[in-house]
Amino acid sequence: MSLLRAVLDDATDAASRDLARFDAERAEMMAVFGNVYLTIGALTETESTLRQALDAALETSDPELIDESEFQYGAALSHLGDLDRAAELLEVERPLDLAGRDPLVARRLTFLAEVSLNRGDPDAIDRALEATRYAETIDSISAAKARFVYAAALRRSGQLDIAEAEFQLAADAFTEADDPIGTSTAVNSLAAIARVATSSVPRPCIAKLWASAGGSTGVPIRRRLSSCRTSGARSSYERTSRGHSQHSMRRSRCSA
Repeated sequence: MSLLRAVLDDATDAASRDLARFDAERAEMMAVFGNVYLTIGALTETESTLRQALDAALETSDPELIDESEFQYGAALSHLGDLDRAAELLEVERPLDLAGRDPLVARRLTFLAEVSLNRGDPDAIDRALEATRYAETIDSISAAKARFVYAAALRRSGQLDIAEAEFQLAADAFTEADDPIGTSTAVNSLAAIARVATSSVPRPCIAKLWASAGGSTGVPIRRRLSSCRTSGARSSYERTSRGHSQHSMRRSRCSA
């Protein structure tokens, strides 16, 4: 890790120096290096490098590059816990142009919803629903990410039944988008709800869902979960029935 850090530091310094007169290229390179710093946990360097990327982008007057740089910096600030500054950078213009189908707007709205959720804002659910509705006009992976945040906001508010349904939809959407990590995360959230719900899903069923999180069975998560609940309820009934039968037999022997 120390070698990687040293190489990254040298590359960042070289890009800052050699691309001083090429703002667009410097902005793009600094964004790449900033995200690598974030990946390896170098938090101070993450913020400073992505700040340089945004400053370089602002010099270009290129609206798309500026928007992307603002998003990268705001998303990093969100990961770093600076939620107020992240919200300022990630905010989007309203009213939303639903005909625009802009993937970056979908990403901004989703991160804004997540920031609102992490700050405990009262409008977190509304923001997440807004993000989900917009993301559905883009593609399945955008919709899955937004719906997951929406489900998390519902769970935080205690609306477990609705949250469960939304996590199921998110899991199916992640599977459809061929994102096994997203699918597994959604299945984990379903398991967490099941542990506190009155109609909990048996743990062996959750294990089966986890094993098939990559979508190899071709059966939607919610159908598999429903099947688990049905089999779980049947198993519970059978155990109860056996218990009553054994109790009746013991009473009969005592009477004899």
